[in-house]
Amino acid sequence: MFAHAITTDAWRNSLDHYQEFVIIVALDLKIEDEKLIGTIYFLNLDDRNKSAELSYVLNKKFEGHGYATEAAIKLRDIFFNELEGERLYARHTFDNLKSMNLMARIGMKIEGTLRKSYCFHGRQVDLAIWSMTRDDL
Repeated sequence: MFAHAITTDAWRNSLDHYQEFVIIVALDLKIEDEKLIGTIYFLNLDDRNKSAELSYVLNKKFEGHGYATEAAIKLRDIFFNELEGERLYARHTFDNLKSMNLMARIGMKIEGTLRKSYCFHGRQVDLAIWSMTRDDL
């Protein structure tokens, strides 16, 4: 959900590192020719508190076509209906208006600001935090 890019290989390597500790639920976003255009996944799956963080990476060339929204709705539905989650949340830098709009489109509500909680290009920045609960469906 952050404004910087990550390569598919870097993302997969980070998942490989953590796979012995967590269950990973992810969707690779592909278009007609099976070209990978992004990935959407859960971070910080917390079974005890029935919560998870939603995160995604999308190739900028494919923004504005609804792919991320469609995938986010699918993962939201998996979280609440199949994983029986209670609270889904997401964070973004304040300059990332596309992520802000996506969170609103899938039914999340703004909770507030996580002050100086993320190092972005060498400086600490604030993050917006959004969430939704089962009651919001």
